[in-house]
Amino acid sequence: MLPLHPDDPRLTAYLVGELPADQAAAVAQALAADPALRAELEELAGMQRVLTEALEPGPNRLRPAQQAAIRRAARPRAWQPWLMPLAAAAAITLAALVVSHSSDLWPHSRADQPPAAPAAVIPPPGAQPAAAAPAVVGETPATALTESTGSPTLELPVQAGHASLGKIRDAIRSERRLPPRDAVRLEEILNHFALTPTGLTAVARHPASHWHPDERNTGTTSHAATLATESLACPWKPSALLVLVTLRGNPFSDCEISAAFRANPANTRGCRLLGFAPVAGQPQTPLPTRLAAKTSTSLVLEVEPATATGDLGTIEWTVNGEPAAAVAITRHGDAEPSDDARFAALVCTFAQWLAGDAAGMIDADLLAALARESDASTLPAERADFLQLIDQALQF
Repeated sequence: MLPLHPDDPRLTAYLVGELPADQAAAVAQALAADPALRAELEELAGMQRVLTEALEPGPNRLRPAQQAAIRRAARPRAWQPWLMPLAAAAAITLAALVVSHSSDLWPHSRADQPPAAPAAVIPPPGAQPAAAAPAVVGETPATALTESTGSPTLELPVQAGHASLGKIRDAIRSERRLPPRDAVRLEEILNHFALTPTGLTAVARHPASHWHPDERNTGTTSHAATLATESLACPWKPSALLVLVTLRGNPFSDCEISAAFRANPANTRGCRLLGFAPVAGQPQTPLPTRLAAKTSTSLVLEVEPATATGDLGTIEWTVNGEPAAAVAITRHGDAEPSDDARFAALVCTFAQWLAGDAAGMIDADLLAALARESDASTLPAERADFLQLIDQALQF
C-alpha cells in the first residue's frame, strides 16, 4: 500500500485531480484504509472552499470591443509556440543567450514595498572555472546560490509590488508610446493578477491546531499557507520550462515564509528567476519573508532541463519557522497547461518584450500569437484589459 502521511502533497494533488491514474488509485486505497488521511482530505477540501470564497474575484466579462481589438493585433503565425518542432527548438537554443536585466532599473513608486531581490542563474552542474562567479544583475551579486548539499539553491522572494502595470498603461494610453525599458518590472505586472497553478500543491499547517472545516467562520484555521506549482513549455525558449509558483496566505493571519528552489544538478542545466532585479540606488537587503493574510505572491522560474525525464529539483519552504512539505518540480509531458499558466507565460513574454530582454527570441509575432491563444469570451475584465493593452503596444 502507498505510504502516505497527512502532510503529503499527493493528497492535495488527488483532491484537485492532478495525479496519474495509477497514483490516484493508490491514494484512494490508502484513504480507504486510514481514517486520519480521510479526515485530512476533508480538511483540505474545506480549506479549498475557504480560500476560494475569500480570494475569488467578482464576475467579469470581456467586452466585445476588447475582443475585436486583440483579434486585430493577433497576426497569423505559421507555428504554435507550445508545439514548436524539435528542429526549430534546437536552432533557437543554439543561437540564444541568457539575457540579464538592465542594471539601471526604475525604482518602486510605492514606499511600502521593499527593495526587490535580484534575478539569478544557477550555473550548470560540474566543475566551474576558477574565475566563474554567480550571475549578476548590474553591479550587485545575484541572489545567494549555495551548494553545501551538492544542489544549487535559488532563494525565492515572497512579496512583490504592483505599481509597474499602471506606469505602463499611462505610457501606452496617455503618452502614446512604449514605456521606458527601465520602468518595466516583470514581477509587479505578474502580481497584478490572481493566478492559481493547477499542479502539485503543498499545505503548511499551524502546529497543534484542532481546527475543523465546520469551524471555518470562527477566525481560525489549521492552515498557515499553501504553495502551488505548475510547469509548461517556455514560449520564447522551447528547450526550457516555465514553472509558475504561487504562495498563498491563509484568510486570517500573516505568516513568515522562507522558500528556495533546490535544483537537481543531474537533470537541470540552469535556472533563473524572472523579474525581481535589484532597484538602482537602493541597498540590497534580505529577501522579504512576511506574507499577509488573504494575499498571494506569484513567481516564475525558467528552468533548463538536462534530461528528458526526472525531477528538476524541489521547492523547499518553511512557514513560521516550521518546515513544510517540499514540492517536486517535474516535467508533465504533453499535459495541457491551465489558463492561468498560459496567462502567466503571456505576462512574462510581454514584460520581457517591453524591457528588451530575451533579444532574438521574443518578437511582436510571438507576443501577438500568445495573446490570441489567451483570448476568450469568459476572460475577467482585468485580463481582457491587459490583452487590449498588448494590442495597443503592438501598434507602436
